[in-house]
Amino acid sequence: MEGKEQSYGENDAFVIEPRGIEHIPEDQRYGKVRKLFNVWFASNLHLSVWTIGALGITLGLNFIGALTSILTGTFLGAVVVGLSVAMGPKLGMPQMPQSRASFGYHGNFVPAILSWLNFLGWFTVNNILGGLAMKEALHVPYLVSMLIISLVTIVLALYGHNLIHGFERIMTWVVGLIFLVMTFVMLAHHGQTGAIPHHNSPVVWLTEFTVMFSYAVGWSPYGADYGRYLPQTTRIRGPVWITTFGLFISIAWVSVVGAALAAGFNGAAPITLIGKTMGWFSVVAYVGLALGSMSSNVLNIYSGSLAALTFGLPLKRWTSAILIGGVSIVLSLIFSSEGKAVDFLQNFLLFLVYWVTPWFGVQAVEFYINKRTRIDNVLDFYRPRGPMAGIRWKGLGSFIIGFVVSIPFMASAIYTGPIGHALKGADISYFVSGIVAGGLYYLFTISERRSRRASLHLARPTVDQ
Repeated sequence: MEGKEQSYGENDAFVIEPRGIEHIPEDQRYGKVRKLFNVWFASNLHLSVWTIGALGITLGLNFIGALTSILTGTFLGAVVVGLSVAMGPKLGMPQMPQSRASFGYHGNFVPAILSWLNFLGWFTVNNILGGLAMKEALHVPYLVSMLIISLVTIVLALYGHNLIHGFERIMTWVVGLIFLVMTFVMLAHHGQTGAIPHHNSPVVWLTEFTVMFSYAVGWSPYGADYGRYLPQTTRIRGPVWITTFGLFISIAWVSVVGAALAAGFNGAAPITLIGKTMGWFSVVAYVGLALGSMSSNVLNIYSGSLAALTFGLPLKRWTSAILIGGVSIVLSLIFSSEGKAVDFLQNFLLFLVYWVTPWFGVQAVEFYINKRTRIDNVLDFYRPRGPMAGIRWKGLGSFIIGFVVSIPFMASAIYTGPIGHALKGADISYFVSGIVAGGLYYLFTISERRSRRASLHLARPTVDQ
């Protein structure tokens, strides 16, 4: 465990969080479950969500088809994230270190590095789109606007947990109200629905469904990071449903608006569309989009810094946050356009998220069925040579097999497997990998569960009859 134990309470928003991935003792827990809503709501009010919502229309769905695929895919993905967030209060530690119980201390480097790449990439995409929006608002060069939102976001993440929660609470109201006005104004100005030929092909519907599911479920590796300070007595259902509704409402709202406008304006680019429809309010709208990107990116930097510590980067949390922010600024310059470069990066990130569901399948079995992570000494998670040392092949092997088995089912802009091709681009690999990995891990750990139950039974005090 890194660092010295320091006092850090609920009112210390402008105190740099002293902890990295350390366990939070029960006597230093605080907060209410409802604050989780702000984190997951505000972090999805931005252009990336708009564009994936419009995708279904672009592929050929009509508005009803796009609507139903968006709602179902988003809801299922949000529930998975809620189940991840609920692990935080029980263990009092961030998300990625928790899977050391099933992958081993060093075996867990694999998902930790993959999650770090995921955080880094999404920061870059959102930073570019936010920088372009701020450029339109301030009429300054892209470099200036991008650096403004980058540096402010890095500072927020540097201060850590409490300031992030405070910022997201403010953005819930500020950006939420801006998006509400944008929604009414743009839908009032939309063109004739049906400018693009539309139909409700089951395959296209499934394609949009999996895109929405993959985006939502991609938040799972972040989950427990923002709930780990809550009291251990927090009931699991609270974080699950508050998180689910926060994610679902924001992603569904912005995506459905994107789909409706794509249908009405023949797929026009969001930044161009705002300038054409919003009039004097367009400046406020662009600022709102930039703030929405920051709300998302502060989570990318913060969780990225925790993931880096999980795979052994020899830095403090705040210096790790500066590192990921600096690398992202460089990438935001390299991919500095709203065109093909950003599209490629976004496609790559949607491809990268393939690892999330097999990881979650293993992690869910470990936490909700095996329950070792809720019983064993939490300090064992931090001992490189302790009970979780090395690689636990039951977990890592299940993860790898689940991923490999799902490859033929994949259908993305980067790679399409034979089954994904036969299904004409419908991608069900996320479900295949999660079910296979979780199922295998459940089977591989049957004997361990039996041994644990037997030892717990023997440990119970007897009662004289």
